Amino acid sequence: MMIRPILRNHIIFGYYAQYDCTSAALEVNGVAYSWWNDKNGVPRYFWSGNTTDSHICQCGIDQNCIESFMPCNCDSSLPMALADNGEFV
Repeated sequence: MMIRPILRNHIIFGYYAQYDCTSAALEVNGVAYSWWNDKNGVPRYFWSGNTTDSHICQCGIDQNCIESFMPCNCDSSLPMALADNGEFV
């Protein structure tokens, strides 16, 4: 997992995250296997945007994940190298 700050005019505007995976889902059947904690220590399950109440990645927002019914590429059961990435604030 790579997380790096997005700088705009030397102010941290948000973060960029990328998760490279092969058969390593972020969530399966409602069970989260990956998350990040916000500044208050609250677990967050979204990987792009600011959808705080659901598990979703940028491909899910754009509706172009490798399997259209999945919210993230890495949640796919396809045995191939995949990735999810996005910006969140």
